[in-house]
Amino acid sequence: MIIDAHSHILSLAADPEFTVEYGREGSLCIYRSMGRVPSHRLPTEDEWEASGFSRSGWPLIGPDESRRDHPGFDKIVVLAVSPQYLDGHLIGTVDTSGLLGVEGPPDPEKCNDYIAAVVRTDPGRFIGFASVNITDVTAARASRVTPAITAAQSALSDAMSARDRECKNGVGKYCREREAAVAERRQILDSAMASVGQTADPQTNAAVKLVAWISQGMLRPSSDDFAMLRLVLLALLPQIGGILLMVSRSAMRPGES
Repeated sequence: MIIDAHSHILSLAADPEFTVEYGREGSLCIYRSMGRVPSHRLPTEDEWEASGFSRSGWPLIGPDESRRDHPGFDKIVVLAVSPQYLDGHLIGTVDTSGLLGVEGPPDPEKCNDYIAAVVRTDPGRFIGFASVNITDVTAARASRVTPAITAAQSALSDAMSARDRECKNGVGKYCREREAAVAERRQILDSAMASVGQTADPQTNAAVKLVAWISQGMLRPSSDDFAMLRLVLLALLPQIGGILLMVSRSAMRPGES
């Protein structure tokens, strides 16, 4: 069985003009390697038009076109591009043609709905791969208001009102007591908000605790440290996988030089 494990489908953005600009930038090296555009400078508009990548952009790749472009393949994995911002534009897998029957105007927020609709056209051939933007989930979790935060905000507001009433005639013993109460309530609110922030990305919080426990407190990485580690792993793991694949293939053919 032959499977294309990584293919994209439909459009990248609802704005066709931006799709053209982004597509030209992303495929420049490919068109240069094919000799369709100059390799020593950026192509002119006429040269782009002559290459076949006109202002109309790529034709929309739907289920029929994807099957046409995969002769001999038994399965096609179609990956969604989760909604994200690029140069101020919201991008993501989107059906600008409306042929798949997903309700509403084209919107990258419905990227997984589009992929599911593609699979429904030919379940025996297409395999859908959903995608979510974890930064959106983390941000939503971090910004949510919990009952503890609401209670802490109310207590702080009451303390500030009491302080203002007590201190309007000058600073004295009771005014300082009210000021101390405000500081205490603010710390409680900060603690409640920090707790929500920690649960926004539970994997990072758990990793920080695990490293601190293994190192017996000698190492206390921050959440930013693990964010950078994730970035490094995302860059390196595919390369390592490719090297291992080449080594394994060489080991399977010992007679070849």
